[in-house]
Amino acid sequence: MKRNLFGIAALVLAIAISSFTKKAQEFYLVYDLSQQGVEKSINSYDAPVTADPGRQIGTGEVNWLKVEDTDNNSIISNTEFDTSFEIADVTNDSNDLLSDEATDRDRVDVMAP
Repeated sequence: MKRNLFGIAALVLAIAISSFTKKAQEFYLVYDLSQQGVEKSINSYDAPVTADPGRQIGTGEVNWLKVEDTDNNSIISNTEFDTSFEIADVTNDSNDLLSDEATDRDRVDVMAP
């Protein structure tokens, strides 16, 4: 009987704790193609938006990057940006380019001309 009570207590505690945790908010940073800036610089992207920007007309360059606001302060820090950038940058990682990704993926949308 004690074992069952401990199991039930653990379950109730887990549910109670999970109800107070907040999921990280997702923001989208749209790459400003007119600036032709450095892809790994947060300054080369437009202001963060919460709505999925969808496919943007592009020239084979990065269109947007999905970034998680892990500290839930509604501000994208350089660390949060760099983390999302590195997750998306899998091809020729040393080049620090997202435009060299061969296919569309969950975190980056590359539009062919």
